[in-house]
Amino acid sequence: MSGNGAVLLVVALETACGLGVLLLLRVARSSRDLLRLGGLAPLAGMAWVGIAGATLATVGARLSLLGLVLLTVVTCAAGGWSLRAASRVRPPADEPRRSRPRRPEMLVAAAAVAVIAALAGFALAAFHDKPLAEYDGWAIWGTKARAIAVLGSADTDVFTGAAYERLHLEYPLLLPALHALPLQALDAYWSNTIILHCLAIGAAGLLAVWSIYRDRVRPAVLLAFLAAIAAMPAFLTQLGWGYADVPLGVLVAAGVAAAARWLVEPATSWLALATLFLAAATLAKNEGLLFAAGAYLTLVLVARGRRRAVAASAGVAAVVYAPWQLYTTLHGLERPDFELSSSFDLPWVAGRLDRAPVAARELLDRAYEPRQFGIVLVVAVAAALLCLAFGHRPLGLFAAGFGLFSLAGLTWIYVLTPYDLDFYLSTNSDRVVVAPIVGLAALAPLLVEETARTLAARDGGQTSATPGSLVTR
Repeated sequence: MSGNGAVLLVVALETACGLGVLLLLRVARSSRDLLRLGGLAPLAGMAWVGIAGATLATVGARLSLLGLVLLTVVTCAAGGWSLRAASRVRPPADEPRRSRPRRPEMLVAAAAVAVIAALAGFALAAFHDKPLAEYDGWAIWGTKARAIAVLGSADTDVFTGAAYERLHLEYPLLLPALHALPLQALDAYWSNTIILHCLAIGAAGLLAVWSIYRDRVRPAVLLAFLAAIAAMPAFLTQLGWGYADVPLGVLVAAGVAAAARWLVEPATSWLALATLFLAAATLAKNEGLLFAAGAYLTLVLVARGRRRAVAASAGVAAVVYAPWQLYTTLHGLERPDFELSSSFDLPWVAGRLDRAPVAARELLDRAYEPRQFGIVLVVAVAAALLCLAFGHRPLGLFAAGFGLFSLAGLTWIYVLTPYDLDFYLSTNSDRVVVAPIVGLAALAPLLVEETARTLAARDGGQTSATPGSLVTR
């Protein structure tokens, strides 16, 4: 089987599995909901399958293609049973009705779709035959994925062996476990398969954000922001490298988008979906734990009256991460880049605090670099400030808190790292900022829509005055 066929097969199975996940989490409560929210299925399936694969890897096993089929069947069966149970309790909800978008909005939405389609075509043409040549792509993520596919498990001779310590053995295994699936279907090893699978993850992330907001945010606003994310040079470039930063970014983005939807529309299913994506993010890369923690800390602060639900969600994410933490502890896998436990060595940390302003300044400079990220972050920050001033204040606080906690967490890494500060910043600061930027950009459509809705309510006395927004059923 070719690399294209292998990726398509695996993504199809993950999407089918994701449909079952949407039913299990009660995000979809009817067949109509499945059609309306089906865009969430690919990334939800990838997160679900990735967590299963990474967890199996900690016990010396792997998720095979047959295992993926079985997991899909079991998940869909459980989701179908959940759907039957839900239908007995209450009738399925009607799809929200929307006012007809105006002509300028339709033109903006069409232009955004055209941009996304053009970028997708460019990416497929540019990376169709590109080998996995960049160092981290083949040496860390590619090698681990191939080892799982070939050896049939996360063999401890490789994944804990001293000979492979340069492969960052302390990195979680969600992405290698996912990449190993299409590799198992190949007639021969093609490193390009990992790049194509990364592109599929990136596309699934954008589709997930669209599905989370599609009945809450005007198409022109939503699609314009998604096109801006896809058009960031760093987005496609780093996907083409096969690195983990953009896949981590789309998991974080979907997680904070679902959490934001829960803030403005407190249905438990949105928080359950946020839990799935943020838990998967903790197993995608070490920094994912910091971004998930930043999201949960902010939710605790802004979700008044619902903090127990946030605590329960964070607890589930911690349980998902726990097997990997136990694995690294049992096998003595040290973290050469930084060790969070060093934060408790107060005298040592105090002598390194002068690194913090240098690191924060460099991270912000990289994040605002127009040749890599355009003006996406500027617009997202402006949207958060406007929402704080004129819109849904808890939502604005959530966006601001997530951004600040993410910056603080990344800055703290550079305080703790034993490496030379300038060297370490030059090697990875342009990559670690991707996830919080994509996360903030994913929050921006809802920030804009809720601000517009609040202003319209003040002027007209009803929220349905906003063109394209939800109207009363």
